[in-house]
Amino acid sequence: MTPQDNHQHEEISDKLQDTVRVTAALKQAARQAILSHAQAGVPIVVWRNQQVVSEDAQARPSANLKSG
Repeated sequence: MTPQDNHQHEEISDKLQDTVRVTAALKQAARQAILSHAQAGVPIVVWRNQQVVSEDAQARPSANLKSG
């Protein structure tokens, strides 16, 4: 591991401590993924009742949001 790698690791570690921003970023990414799937007409894959299942992305409320 180089000193630069160590510095980058510390920066990432520090950013992950901000749970509010991390949670907001993950929610935004999920909304964008659902929107992209809905626009492409492909299902999304979710974990439900201890199983991996696919469902219609267009049925999700997030699919009705505009990206931006």
